[in-house]
Amino acid sequence: MFNIAEGINRGWAASGHLGTAENYYKTGILASWVSYGIPETGTYTAYFYQSGGPGFDAVYTAYPITVDFNTYYAQPVVKYAGNTAAGLAQILQEKYVSLFRHSGLEGYYQFRRTGVAQFGTGPGTGNSGRIALRFQYPDVEKTANTQNYDDALQSQYGGNDDINGIMWLLK
Repeated sequence: MFNIAEGINRGWAASGHLGTAENYYKTGILASWVSYGIPETGTYTAYFYQSGGPGFDAVYTAYPITVDFNTYYAQPVVKYAGNTAAGLAQILQEKYVSLFRHSGLEGYYQFRRTGVAQFGTGPGTGNSGRIALRFQYPDVEKTANTQNYDDALQSQYGGNDDINGIMWLLK
């Protein structure tokens, strides 16, 4: 749903059977909620570990949370801003949230493709506070496949195997 909403927002696709980008966006949010067991209206119970961390004897604390989709959607930061840059950012943000915990590196790939979500990284990245845009080639490529390694770096990254280089696909 988020992909179709993005396509309509960007003008890549016409409205579909659900109509507008907003309808696909809202349906995407609701589908995400369903995947996490969050009701459209009612109570959702979240469980958090108590001190000591997870394990066979872990103790959990239950936190009931009252949820209502219409209230959530009515927030200015969530309500679709139309086929604008702000609306696109909302679609991409909700898509990112929907990928939490079950999509491997997909959230990272979406961030790399779009720049959404915005992260506060701090010094822990070892990359001047930036999130890398690509993986470096494995060390074995330097010795086992030297010519192709050098050619690839030259043609794509000016000869530098830099984790901040932008892949041709993203240019």
